[in-house]
Amino acid sequence: MNRDFSLFDAQFARAREGLRVLDELARFLFRDRALYEGLRTLRHRLAAIEFALGDALTVAGRERGGEPGVDSGALATGTATIWQVIRSNAGRVTEALRVLQDVGALYNPGIIHYFQDIRYELYFLEKELLERTPQYHLRRLLAQGVVYPIGASATELAWFIGRGARIVQLRNKEASREQLFSEAKTLLVFIQEFEKRSKEKVLWILNDYPELAARLPMAGVHIGQDYPVDKARRILGSLRIIGRSNQSIDQMKASAAAGADYVSLGPVFSTPHKPDRPAVGLPTVARAAKEIVAPWVAIGGINKNNFFAVYEAGCRSMALVRGAKEFFS
Repeated sequence: MNRDFSLFDAQFARAREGLRVLDELARFLFRDRALYEGLRTLRHRLAAIEFALGDALTVAGRERGGEPGVDSGALATGTATIWQVIRSNAGRVTEALRVLQDVGALYNPGIIHYFQDIRYELYFLEKELLERTPQYHLRRLLAQGVVYPIGASATELAWFIGRGARIVQLRNKEASREQLFSEAKTLLVFIQEFEKRSKEKVLWILNDYPELAARLPMAGVHIGQDYPVDKARRILGSLRIIGRSNQSIDQMKASAAAGADYVSLGPVFSTPHKPDRPAVGLPTVARAAKEIVAPWVAIGGINKNNFFAVYEAGCRSMALVRGAKEFFS
């Protein structure tokens, strides 16, 4: 038996499954016909190559599928975010194409170009998919480092946006749900006009109340430890950001594993907003910088006087309440 063709069959199946996940996302989740057609075309091109090698597959002398080690498309561990689902499936297609390209060249050197063309086109389509998610913009912002203002009113947050903030959070613990929803609608009008005029994207997050966030096209919510991530996800869907507050490294890891798109750590310093919570301190921030893979921000008592101490501890993005105006004035 020529086992090379068992390998081909397994990799074709792997690539086919990954492309199917991606084109179904484009079709049903993003409702983007052009993107769906592009991914479907890649599947058809892959099928044509597979058909051309079809006679050789019988050398393996078995039914298709069911090979040991051929994955089903699920992520290895934990709960996935939509960003991870896209990256994971694009990655498995790319890996399968690389194997097919390298081993297939032993039989037909000219086949390399067919697999390369599909792989290069997939890079472009993957980026197109990712850019349609708020998680893509969230990760880009937090990776480059931002000051993330938290304000109690639409007026306050509009002021920050006008001075450069591209991620903001509406948080008012004293307001009723009706008042908070009214502020959110006011902020929505401002952001829509701002984005249309500036051609820049603004991520706006509501503190708590996923059920309110689901009623408006905001980027997502930020919840506490008392609200399960999976419950918020069922209300909001995969194309919304879910952030979660944490007071320890273990909580940060658990929140990320539960599917939070970003996690916060704090309070870093003592703050009147959380008088009952002890400060986690700079050593914990430094540890988070080494151990936390998910996007994260530090929060709590941060201002111009201690900002660089937090930065030097390894944190690149910080959420500020009282001290935010110092950075945008």
